[in-house]
Amino acid sequence: MLHQLFAGAVAGDVHELSKVVSPLAKMAGSAASNLLQTNVVEPLKVKWQTRQKNLDDIREKVEEKVGTHPLHEPSRKEAEPVLNAAAEEDRSELQEIWASLIANLVTGRISSVRPEVIRIIRGFVPVDALVLRTVQKSQTGDSLFPQFEIIADHVLRELPHGSVDDIQLSLDVLTDQGVLQAHEIARSSGKRECRWTVQAMGRVILRSVDPDF
Repeated sequence: MLHQLFAGAVAGDVHELSKVVSPLAKMAGSAASNLLQTNVVEPLKVKWQTRQKNLDDIREKVEEKVGTHPLHEPSRKEAEPVLNAAAEEDRSELQEIWASLIANLVTGRISSVRPEVIRIIRGFVPVDALVLRTVQKSQTGDSLFPQFEIIADHVLRELPHGSVDDIQLSLDVLTDQGVLQAHEIARSSGKRECRWTVQAMGRVILRSVDPDF
């Protein structure tokens, strides 16, 4: 079923390529046809091949995640937007997120994916996923409102080439998107500092991409 699901997404790309090129080729002369081949067909083929490779990589990750779990085929309306977005991703860390989301969809752990969830994940860079997961894991006990130093310490262990500026920017972006909420906390010294919690949108994203079966 997974092969059919992913093959269907790639076939859609081929159909779109044919739909664009065929009418133009019929109207063009020899010189124009060569120009069309160089400037339209070849770039589209490269794009299609890249999307195909990305989907192949993600499908392998999905197969590893679902193992022997029974599968059910999601509706085209549910699967198509996810696969189209996932096909653009070539970064391994973020392919893992798409693979977890698709695995949850094809095993029935989730029945639908909101367009907002797809849009936000599509805009992720690797540090965003780490920051979101770190804030969620840090929201326990005395760290219900984790401070920047705690978040940065956890993230930089996983992302040694990252920086505190990357983390601060990620916190700002995720807050603007409604994934996180910032809270100003008064310290005993009288100083105020910002801390963060996961909001409803963040919880929905985390449930959608939860890799633990």
